[in-house]
Amino acid sequence: MKKLPLIIGLAGFLSFTSAHAQLAHRYSFDDGTGNDSVGTANGTLVGSGNTISGGMLTTNGSGSLSLPASVGTGITGNFSVEMFVTIPTNPGNFSSLFSLSSPGNRNFFLLNPSRPNAGGAFTGAFQQQPVYSGMNAPNNTNQEVDISGGTFGFGTEQDVVVTYSTLNNTITLYLNGTSVASGSITAALNGTNTFNLQTLVSGGQSGINGNGPFPDPGINGSTNDYRIFSNTLTAAQVTALHNLGNDPTNAAIGLVAGGVVPEPSAWVAMVAGVAALVGVQRFRRRQA
Repeated sequence: MKKLPLIIGLAGFLSFTSAHAQLAHRYSFDDGTGNDSVGTANGTLVGSGNTISGGMLTTNGSGSLSLPASVGTGITGNFSVEMFVTIPTNPGNFSSLFSLSSPGNRNFFLLNPSRPNAGGAFTGAFQQQPVYSGMNAPNNTNQEVDISGGTFGFGTEQDVVVTYSTLNNTITLYLNGTSVASGSITAALNGTNTFNLQTLVSGGQSGINGNGPFPDPGINGSTNDYRIFSNTLTAAQVTALHNLGNDPTNAAIGLVAGGVVPEPSAWVAMVAGVAALVGVQRFRRRQA
């Protein structure tokens, strides 16, 4: 019976150390597939000549890793996307690093390494036509907000992060751990309150290295790691993730992105465990 309090204490400690990370989906390609190592939104490789090998998704501009509609499930407010990607040379205007979009109606959230009149600047584009935020009916109003900044380094791996915050509907772009641009997308929401990723991707036309809602090319290059978070990463978290690099464990990413935040039940278990351990010590003193 003396072992029971110790077991309870260990249970409390283990509950405390299991973090509720806000890493929702991750595609590291380390197992040779496009499977999601965090959720269940497994990707499908499309297009000829595209491969997943050596921990890399490599595409030639005519294909991508297609992501299912479930990649947006439960993400109705804040979110962030990070990818480690290498493009040998400028692929030309409108090629997509990734796309989170619905087919046909051209509602999208995507990133391009270059856009017309941007001088090769890193550019993010957001559009809703019609509105699909889950808060009002489609109104067929064409609104687009482009947020650009920084210089994409072709030929070397780039750590690209984009965050969305429901506070002032702000999108922020980061390149290699540093913020390069930020702006409000309120104009593109056409009177709705917040952006709804779950509704946007419900049609299922999303992908890594391409698969946007337009007939534009994907990228001719390689992605080492792609992650979707269900929170707005802070500048400090983005820098820390950049310093972690492209191949940490899911647990390491989760600790940076979400912090160790025990559920209430874990706090109760931890307190009970500590109390039990103290009881053991007192019991042993009395028996001494």
